Amino acid sequence: MSLETWLAFTVAASILLIIPGPTILLVVSYALGQGWRTALPMAVGVALGDFTAMTLSMLGIGALLIASATIFTALKWLGAAYLVYLGIKLFRAGGALKAEPRTTAISGLKMAAHAWLVTALNPKSLTFFIAFLPQFIDRHADFATQMAIFEATFLTLAFANAFGYALAASRARGVVANPRTIRIFNRTGGTLLVGDLSAERDILDVRDVCRAYRLLLDPSVPAGTYNVSSGETVTMARVVELLVGLAGVPVEVERDESRVRPAEVGRLAGNPSRLRAVTGWRPEIPLEQTLADTLAAARELETVR
Repeated sequence: MSLETWLAFTVAASILLIIPGPTILLVVSYALGQGWRTALPMAVGVALGDFTAMTLSMLGIGALLIASATIFTALKWLGAAYLVYLGIKLFRAGGALKAEPRTTAISGLKMAAHAWLVTALNPKSLTFFIAFLPQFIDRHADFATQMAIFEATFLTLAFANAFGYALAASRARGVVANPRTIRIFNRTGGTLLVGDLSAERDILDVRDVCRAYRLLLDPSVPAGTYNVSSGETVTMARVVELLVGLAGVPVEVERDESRVRPAEVGRLAGNPSRLRAVTGWRPEIPLEQTLADTLAAARELETVR
């Protein structure tokens, strides 16, 4: 792993951790109600929860990496689209941090356990890690080493972030309740760092893919190799443009040279001619509809952290 990749991961993770979400709301709630003594157990619980969710996510990503480089690449692009949505949602978020003080006295162990449960068992945490981590993983490098480095870095940052929020909330309730402050925090997530968006890819809606699979399962279909694809390509720049347009808010897209691959394949497209000739299958769902449905589904999720 290059130093540039690690630094990019560290900066991105730091920004995302600073943005308050359900886990930080829990930390702040305990700190507002019971003061500085909550800082250490809550930070430990958050770090352990992130360790659990991150490890499960990394193991799943590693399995995909072993199974198929194509699936892993697709996961990276889907993850990038999901992160674009999160940035847009955070930019549009209101300025209220609704953290009610928890005044019921409980032991530090129970606080840590509560923080662990909220962080580790939230399925949206797994969704976030699966979307975020592939952006920095080099599939040609040793996966275990990258996993260890990324986890150690993220957990250190997560512990420090939760500890800092707890101390700040215990000392200054007015700061964490200030709408203008929270709005500034949220809008730091409105910038998307990208690599080379000129790459062209053959993109299909998963519903069209499943429909093709169903047709191919017909016993009358001759055995052989069938390429499930559209045969057409679209640039990643166009995908980002469409997604931002559907979201309805401006998002600053910045090119990050550390994300540009020197050996990126410029154009990848499949040949669906045999599939069409045998089954009559053709894609029915346009890219715009795919992105619109993806965005609508993502909007049903709460803030990941």
